[in-house]
This record gives sequence, structure tokens and C-alpha cells, in this order.
Amino acid sequence: MDSNSLGMAADPEYKGPDVSRADVLARVTNLLSSASGVGSVIEPIAAEAAQLCGTSMASIYLFSDEGELEGSAFVGLPARFAREMEKLVRTDWAPKDLAGANQPFVVAVKTGTHQPSPIHKLVASEGLAQMVSIPLVYADKLIGVVVTYRAGKREYSPEELDYLRTFAYLVALAFANSRLIETRKWERKAQDQFLDAVSHELRTPLTSIMGFIQMIRKRFNETRDGDARLRDQLDLLWAQSQRLNRLLDTFIDISNIERGEFALEHALLDVAHLLADSVEQSRAQTRSRNEVKLDMPGEEVCIHGDARRLSHVFVQVISNAIRYSRDAEPIRVSCEETPRNKEVVITVVDHGPGIPSEVRREIFKRSYPTETRKSGGMGLGLYASKAIVEAHGGRMILDSAPGKGTTVKIALPLE
Repeated sequence: MDSNSLGMAADPEYKGPDVSRADVLARVTNLLSSASGVGSVIEPIAAEAAQLCGTSMASIYLFSDEGELEGSAFVGLPARFAREMEKLVRTDWAPKDLAGANQPFVVAVKTGTHQPSPIHKLVASEGLAQMVSIPLVYADKLIGVVVTYRAGKREYSPEELDYLRTFAYLVALAFANSRLIETRKWERKAQDQFLDAVSHELRTPLTSIMGFIQMIRKRFNETRDGDARLRDQLDLLWAQSQRLNRLLDTFIDISNIERGEFALEHALLDVAHLLADSVEQSRAQTRSRNEVKLDMPGEEVCIHGDARRLSHVFVQVISNAIRYSRDAEPIRVSCEETPRNKEVVITVVDHGPGIPSEVRREIFKRSYPTETRKSGGMGLGLYASKAIVEAHGGRMILDSAPGKGTTVKIALPLE
């Protein structure tokens, strides 16, 4: 017999042909790579494990991070035996016994009433003489265990046990990755639901607050001898309420982007005028002493776009430039038409600390832990800004180096 084959005739209950161990591993790899989830392949994996061990009977058990049984499958086993095995595997001691030293091992089952464990007793009651336990371990954590059963005993060579270790590694890695993906999906869904709830619950009271602030500011400005310091504080309160309103808009936009429901409200707008307004909002929001130098065209630059969302993008980028610039260092903001490319380019240049290359590659990703998030924010502004610009058919480009400041370019298609 070929050294790469398994002699199935050794088990009197299995009448199948010899099977190449390499072929079994190849099929397992294909199953795992094409699976939509663990549930769709758990039973076929058990069947492949049975073939790999030269039998027709196998069971597989998957455990949660807390060690509780969360999934199982059986092939070639009587239903009553499968149910009883599952009950035993749910006990605290069974997973550890079946995992052993976290390596595949062979268990001989003797006849008689004196058995070392209830599992041995159950297996012997079915007239089975041997089990092979194949622990599925990843990162030193027991993910599951595959158990195969034989009516007759057989020896397993070191080479065969190596194949079982390879099988265990492939399955454990795939199941661990699948669990991680499912966990991230759940976390993302929970975060989206939280953002939705927070955004809608805060919108109504914030709208009322902003309305009252505007009313007080208007009345105060009508008073000739008003306190200048109080007026300044009201202006700050208004700027911060606008900032919170933009943040709620960002939460809602991100949820809609993730669900594929993001839509723009297009209208003809003067992007140069919108940019100038955004600079004033950024100045009021940051209360910085940094000078913002504007380089604007002498005429309107019209595009079709969503004014509210583009304003959020401009304020986000300009505020970042102000926030991270050194004191007294100017920030340059420009707007330039490039007819050849049929686009308008907004450029924001700061003289801050700059951004390392490894950070630049990740900074527009939702999951990136930006300095904003470390300092108490959620780090979602640049992620949402890039999505908004791209929804307009534009591009957002960041150029930076440590010690040389940062340049952000926003290119938007002309009307």
C-alpha cells in the first residue's frame, strides 16, 4: 500500500476504498476556503476526519471562548450514541480529557464494566474499540475537538499523526478566523445601532438648544451696551453646538455608508464661498490664534454637490490643521480650478508635526486608532470625510512626513 494512503479495510464497519491523505487535506482546504461560515462545513469536516483516520465514524465539537459547547456534528454514528456523547461533552471535565496535551492521540477502549471515564463506557457499549482525539487549538486556546471511532484497533504511524496535526491546524485556523470575522460583524452592527440610537436621541434636544442659543444671541446683539465677554461666550457656545450637530450628522452618515444607504442631496453651490464659511466655523470651533491664510479665486467656482456634507469635510480638515499646528504657525487654505482635469482642488496645508508613513496608510480607515480617538474622540471624521468626497466622484489625498507638516488635497469634479 502507498505510504500516502489509508487502509480503510482495517475497520470492519468501513468498506470504502483507500484514500490519499494528501487528497483529504486538499479537500479540507477547499471546504474551508469556500465556506460561508463554520456551520456549513462542520459536518463535512467530520467526514473528512473519519476518512483521514481510516473509519466512517466521527464527531466534532466546537467550544466557545468560555469553554461551553456551541456546535457539534456527527457522521456514521447512531443518533442515540451521538446524543449521549454530546451530553458528556457538555460536562466541565470532558473537553480537557478529549484535548489531552493539545495533540492528536489514540485512545484504546477495553471491554468490560470498569472504564476510566463515562466516555470510555459509552464508546465500549457501542462495541467500538478505539478513538482518535484531534484537538483543534489556535493561539493556545481550545476551539474544538474532532473524535473518530473504530470498531477495530489499528496502529498510527508518526507520519499519519503528522497528517492529523496538519489537519487540526488547518481546521483550527479557519474556525478561529471565522469566529473573529463573526465577532467583528457583531461588534460593527452593535456600534452602528448605538450610533443610530445616540444620534436620533440627541438630535431633538440639540435642535432646541441651538434654537435658544440663536435667539439669545440675536437679542443680545440688539443690545448696544452688551457685555463683550458674555457675547464671546455665547459665540463659543454656538460654535460648539454646531460642532456637536456635525458629529451627529457624521454618526448617521457612517451608519448609512455601512448599510449601503448613503445618499447625497445635490444642488448647485459655490465651493469657494462654502470653503470660506467653513474656515470661519473652524476658527470659532478651535478658538485658535493660528492665522488661516486664504487663497481664493476672484469668481464663483460652481459644482453640483451636497453643501452640508462638504462643509463637514472642509471643517474637519481645517480644524485638524489648526489643532495640530504649532502656535503662531499659519495654515494655508486654497481653492483652485484645474480645467484640464475638469475639477476644483481644495488644499489645506499646516506646519504641524507631520504623520509617519505607516500611519498615513491607515488613517482613512474606520478602525484606525487616531490621536483624536486617543484624546477622547472616536476617530471617525477622516473616514467619513473620505467617503463623502468619493461619493461626489472626487478624491482625498494626504501628503505628510514627520517634522514637515501635512497637506490635504480634496479634488471635486466641476459642474
